[in-house]
Amino acid sequence: MKKLVVFILLFVTNTSFADTGNRYRFFVQLISQDLDTINGYYYHNSYNDYIPTKHFDRGFRNFIKKDNIVLYSYISSVSIGNTNIDFSTSKYKKIISLDKIIRIRVKEYSHVSTTNRIQELTPKEFNLIKLHPPNYILLHNEKIVENCSLVLITWNEKSILSKPSKEINNKLSFFKKDIEKHQNDFHKYTKNKRLELIKKGILLTYFCFPL
Repeated sequence: MKKLVVFILLFVTNTSFADTGNRYRFFVQLISQDLDTINGYYYHNSYNDYIPTKHFDRGFRNFIKKDNIVLYSYISSVSIGNTNIDFSTSKYKKIISLDKIIRIRVKEYSHVSTTNRIQELTPKEFNLIKLHPPNYILLHNEKIVENCSLVLITWNEKSILSKPSKEINNKLSFFKKDIEKHQNDFHKYTKNKRLELIKKGILLTYFCFPL
């Protein structure tokens, strides 16, 4: 587990490291004390099963065991093979205090397979996403982390993924020799590479499955 945490901490900061239990995506409708309606997607990891007939209003709060939740009012779901990733930005993100909520209704929910189903992108990264299916290449190195993969994604037919994927794989082969020793270099490389690829219409991100 140690190499997983090191790897992901180097690449991104807003993620959950839960590797067991159930993972859910809820689309919820909240009613505030002022009778305002708030809709959004909420992601939750739990060792318990969600029961629709039981977990609403106070029952939902008892299920998630949180006083505040993060909602995304808008997401863009992208299929990478058999895996789905949801993307959003801080523009659509709200932190809601449940103490001010008098009603919680789950309009729909689904089980999710990845531990980081929702990923928050910068506006420039989010603007790369189009309606048609993307081209992508998975980059995986078990000696760095056994259950996570970097992935290059593009919706631009003119963007070529083979060249950056070869370069990144070569870097992964170097960093795998001692990921903790090279963590600063790895962080700097992935940060700069991500910014560089945006200009070419390519998104560099990752996804993980539970161990």
